Amino acid sequence: QDFVAGLENAGDAEPGQDLFTPLLRLSNHGSAMPLFCLHPAGGLGWCYMGLGRHMPDRSLYALQARGLRTGETMAQSMAEMAQNYIERIRTVQPSGPCRLLGWSFGGCLAHEMACQLEEAGEKVSLLAMLDAYPGDRLRGDEAVGEHDAIEALSHFAAPSGEAEKASDTATLLARLKEPGGMFSALDERGMDALLAVTANNIRLMRSHRPGRFSGALHFFAAAGTRAAYALSPDDWRQHVTGKIVSTEIDCDHESMCQAESLAIVAAALASELNDHLRPE
Repeated sequence: QDFVAGLENAGDAEPGQDLFTPLLRLSNHGSAMPLFCLHPAGGLGWCYMGLGRHMPDRSLYALQARGLRTGETMAQSMAEMAQNYIERIRTVQPSGPCRLLGWSFGGCLAHEMACQLEEAGEKVSLLAMLDAYPGDRLRGDEAVGEHDAIEALSHFAAPSGEAEKASDTATLLARLKEPGGMFSALDERGMDALLAVTANNIRLMRSHRPGRFSGALHFFAAAGTRAAYALSPDDWRQHVTGKIVSTEIDCDHESMCQAESLAIVAAALASELNDHLRPE
């Protein structure tokens, strides 16, 4: 079954939506304040589709990058993107504490949004990251081309470990277009847009200087990633002054949004989210 068709029929996303819309409604359940999910480097929030079945009392939204649709201008900084996403959030939640969840690039973006909201005197009642680390660790390597974008996306299009078996651009690009895969429904224009957005987001993350958030952080660490790269939730300590709670998941970075991992994430966040079941 085609991946996009599968998304449209998954029972989580609201029917009839443009799957490239800037604010994708993943589920519409209950009266609890919504959870907003921030996309990884590719700019698409499809990876969070399975989360709704583990959170039956909560509406979920995925924010998606500008530039995926014709005529859209890509963000020029993480700060600009965060400000734009906060404005989008307020179209469906005009007031009240925000709950933010981000994977990889999305975690860095969620942190920037939390900093901006706090600076504006607003409350962030949940900041959660799925294996995301400060992009300034890669400072000095801002030159990002098409191959970098294709390589980054190939990790999410292939089963765990397979992406490392090829390194040439042609092979990796062919993998992205394999029938039934995550990106197989994209036409040539759509694929070009996806690659441009991915490269831009990688550049933005590498050049971004994270601010400081005084609230708490719930960090979900991929055990495989930590073992391979000696990464730690404490890498955020200089950027988060509140408590850092860490939950380790037995998977690699690319598997953080697979069904088994999302079930663990939902269960671990349940108590934090249930403290705020009623709109504040």
